[in-house]
Amino acid sequence: MCEDILVCECKNVCLKEIINAIQNGAKSIEDIQNSTNAGTICKMCISKEYDVYGERAVHIKELLK
Repeated sequence: MCEDILVCECKNVCLKEIINAIQNGAKSIEDIQNSTNAGTICKMCISKEYDVYGERAVHIKELLK
């Protein structure tokens, strides 16, 4: 279970895991998907464009800026 901010509910991926992936060289959404599986199901955690109802507090696209 996630002890951090849950970014991807479908795959139970926490903010810490995504930050670790970025620190380990992930430079794109595809890199993060490959290393964490986040954003591979409903895609709402990828960006606000997919999260039309604003259900996610954090989006992967924002973390890559």
